[in-house]
Amino acid sequence: MKDNPLKSRAYAKINYFLEVGEKREDNYHEIVTVFQTISLYDELTFAESSSEVIINTDHPKLKDPLDNIIFKAAEQLRKLLKVKKGAIITLKKNIPIAAGLGGGSSDAAATLKGLNRLWGLNLSRNELFRYARQLGADVPFFLDGGLTVGRGIGDKLSKVGVGISSHLPMVLVAPELTIPTPWAYKTWDEEGFVSKSPGIDPFLKALYTQNLDGIIKGMYNDFEQLALEKYPSLKTIKQMIMKNGALGCLMTGSGPAIFGIFPDEIAADKAIQNLKKVGRAEKVYAH
Repeated sequence: MKDNPLKSRAYAKINYFLEVGEKREDNYHEIVTVFQTISLYDELTFAESSSEVIINTDHPKLKDPLDNIIFKAAEQLRKLLKVKKGAIITLKKNIPIAAGLGGGSSDAAATLKGLNRLWGLNLSRNELFRYARQLGADVPFFLDGGLTVGRGIGDKLSKVGVGISSHLPMVLVAPELTIPTPWAYKTWDEEGFVSKSPGIDPFLKALYTQNLDGIIKGMYNDFEQLALEKYPSLKTIKQMIMKNGALGCLMTGSGPAIFGIFPDEIAADKAIQNLKKVGRAEKVYAH
């Protein structure tokens, strides 16, 4: 066993834009989205074990290894590459579960990269991408993170060279509510929701011209209409974020976490104090 375990951060993401398209034959949906990793992260530590994969975490919902994507990622590598070594993976969970922040997918990507180093597999980025794609639609994004357009099922990725300033604070509010992504897509289909997306072009144009007002106006999420209809409390949270000084706000992913973009640190800090009554509220930045 190595004396110095590897450490890795698995960053959360928000979606500045999310358009839901048609359902495919493989049961995924075509989407168009803009991902952005943010400064909130889980912490993973990797140490060698003789023969098995052991996941250490104090999070009650992640105790079962068969329901833990970190374990699945590790076992996938061991099986496909015939790795005889094991690993002890310790997870400190900071990203809320089933909140639209991609915590599980980010943990999976960090696991692939961490074990690639720990076990000396020397996998290329393309090989890591292939294994990531087998674990989930947005796992490939988390291999690199940043500001990225995702198409297809979210796995056709293209980097965006400019974006919102990393110094511009955001306030992230995660209420005591979970919305599993599979449920959101299933409900979308069963209840006949139709995209009202204005298209991604105005948002991308605003990004490339550094037009903050255009960026705010161009933010969009198809799942927000579904979530606000099912959970009216989310509408109250959005109203509170705006009332507390946000330039704009949006639900991320399938929700329920909502982020607001603020003009400065003072406004963001003041808003956090008022928003703590409706959920976990914290200041984050584009990363």
